[in-house]
Amino acid sequence: GMQQRYQKIQSDIENLNNAIAEERTGKLRLERTLQEHEDATGGKKGELKKLHEHLTQAEVRLSQIMVELKTEQGISWDLQTTMQTEASTASVVGARIETKQDQLTSMNNSREKERASCAEAEARDTKRMEEVDMALNKLR
Repeated sequence: GMQQRYQKIQSDIENLNNAIAEERTGKLRLERTLQEHEDATGGKKGELKKLHEHLTQAEVRLSQIMVELKTEQGISWDLQTTMQTEASTASVVGARIETKQDQLTSMNNSREKERASCAEAEARDTKRMEEVDMALNKLR
């Protein structure tokens, strides 16, 4: 979602850059035409001036849109960075939890082994005691 939004903003900026370049080219062409007309006749001067003003206004509007898009791009970039930071923090925490779980598991395993060897030792002791009892009984 964030990636697509960022790419959309990126392509909007490219399109606007192209539009601005075209506007400038058109404006230059019109300025030349205006100059030629002014040289040839004084009649069309007013119309061309109006057109020229319209083009200038359009260029200003495009520049404003560019600024807004750049701002939005910055915001979405910040959001993306924040999300990436949060994701990596989460994975670090996840890894720590796994490590703790592994430690607990191995502690439990060694406790089990201790219990088992205690039980074995007890069984051996009991057997020895029984053997001693039997030997004593035979002596009696």
